[in-house]
Amino acid sequence: MKTTTKTDRLDTLCLDHPNKQHGLGLSPLAIECLAKIEIEKQAKKERLDTYIEGLVFEQTNADTLKKLVAFQRANAPSKTIRICNTVPIQTINDNFNTEEYGENLTMKVNEYGYGMHGLNRCKNPFCPMCSRSRAGERAHKLKKGIQQAQNKGFTTYFVTLTIKRSGSIKGQLESIRRRWGAVNNLCSHLKRDYETEIYKARALDITFNPYRPSQRYHLHLHCIFILENDVSDFPQKIKDVWISQNKGKDKADYKGQDVQKVGRLEEDTNRVGRYVAKMAGLAMEITHGQRKEAKSSLSVTLKELMLGYTHTDRILHSERCIEIYQEFLEGMKRTNTLTISRNWKNLYEEEEEEKPYTLEIEIPVGCWNLIKNDWFYIAEKVQFEIFKNSLYSEGEIIDQCRVNRVIDTVEEFLDRITTKKEIFAFCTEPIE
Repeated sequence: MKTTTKTDRLDTLCLDHPNKQHGLGLSPLAIECLAKIEIEKQAKKERLDTYIEGLVFEQTNADTLKKLVAFQRANAPSKTIRICNTVPIQTINDNFNTEEYGENLTMKVNEYGYGMHGLNRCKNPFCPMCSRSRAGERAHKLKKGIQQAQNKGFTTYFVTLTIKRSGSIKGQLESIRRRWGAVNNLCSHLKRDYETEIYKARALDITFNPYRPSQRYHLHLHCIFILENDVSDFPQKIKDVWISQNKGKDKADYKGQDVQKVGRLEEDTNRVGRYVAKMAGLAMEITHGQRKEAKSSLSVTLKELMLGYTHTDRILHSERCIEIYQEFLEGMKRTNTLTISRNWKNLYEEEEEEKPYTLEIEIPVGCWNLIKNDWFYIAEKVQFEIFKNSLYSEGEIIDQCRVNRVIDTVEEFLDRITTKKEIFAFCTEPIE
């Protein structure tokens, strides 16, 4: 074994290196590391200042979520939807299984969003709370599938399929279902004729025109198609089969259809994964603070309809918004908003079928009445500290010690909270 002396080995801070700078007592590498640490400290402080400023001026994702939930509780046509996520299950169910659900409520937070386990739920895909419960897992599943498909050399397409606006939500649904059936038939033929496996995910999106009743609804699809062997003229084939289903006044034109081949760049896979998962409801839009803008000044998204103003800050007529919202929910009953083909799981190995890293923090039932209208802020604070202001990279926690400190701090806060005012103070205090 080769022996070393003190002059030709490095300690952890590079202080014993023979090339150290005599003036500072530090090597160039140590100086570079200290400089990077200082830059990260400054960036961390700036992120915290931005977060706190958003809280003060009500511009955080939690503020948006609170407004959406308030609108739903006041205006949803079903009582089940109105009282969603308001009562702990164990207080209303005598047969509550503590072994299955745990004794307390559980706040779950990951990089995609946050939710509360153990509350009554409506499970409506357009509920801003229930749609969050699976959105992160779906986004993770889509992202993994796309990444592994591209690693294998498969071809990925991001497809938007549209139809003309109309005043009938049921008529729009019927058109979408008929056309999607034709797309499925096309995929079956391509699989046979070209000997290629086809994996697909389909998400339903909606925009509204609150000013023209005859053009009130615009349903459309955002899809991902993955082909093991690329098919010549695949974009044209998809468009042709979609247009072939024109029937009577139910029309679609080539100009409204878009088929793009997705590259291997990280931003491409992130964009597709987040966007499609978001269509399960509003979950990813709220989670990522995205303010998806409608392409036309006459169009608004469901989120904008519920908030009562457009992305251009135009105020909407509140009674009309409520009318459209209630009619829409009634018309969309039992409609799947996101479907993923059964073979999607074959894109990656079984051991790779993992869920996103998720923090779980128990919430004492005794403090629920204090935090039930503002727990979004606590969850968002945890998400910010762990996934935005900690060392976190590519799905892995690097600074586990700090994660443990954050969890301990939150749990201590929940044990001692006595007034609602303490929530804002907690959210504006940095966790070191």
